Amino acid sequence: MPGKIVVGFEDKPGPGEVREIFQHASWARSRTERSIALMLRASLCVVTARKDRRLVGIGRAWGDGCFRAVIDDFVVVPPERGKNVGTRIVKMLLTRLAT
Repeated sequence: MPGKIVVGFEDKPGPGEVREIFQHASWARSRTERSIALMLRASLCVVTARKDRRLVGIGRAWGDGCFRAVIDDFVVVPPERGKNVGTRIVKMLLTRLAT
C-alpha cells in the first residue's frame, strides 16, 4: 500500500542510506559510511522504518549480548515524526532485547 510505513528487522539498511537519514540528527551528521558500516555490524539488532521503500526511521541496540543493551542512534525523519514511527521502532527493539 503506497504511503504505508513498514517497520521491521528484516530490512538491512546500507551505510549510505543510514548516513542520509543521519543528516536529520545534528549529533550524527559527521559520521562516514565506513564508520556507519562498522556500527551496523557491531549492533545486536537494527530496526528500520520505510515508506515506499525509502528509509524514514532507524534505531539500533548494542551491548554485551548477556546483561546490558543500549538503544542508540535513533532517528525519524521530520515529516514522519508524531506518527508513532519512533514508538513502533522502540517497541520492536525492546521486544527483541527481552528475548
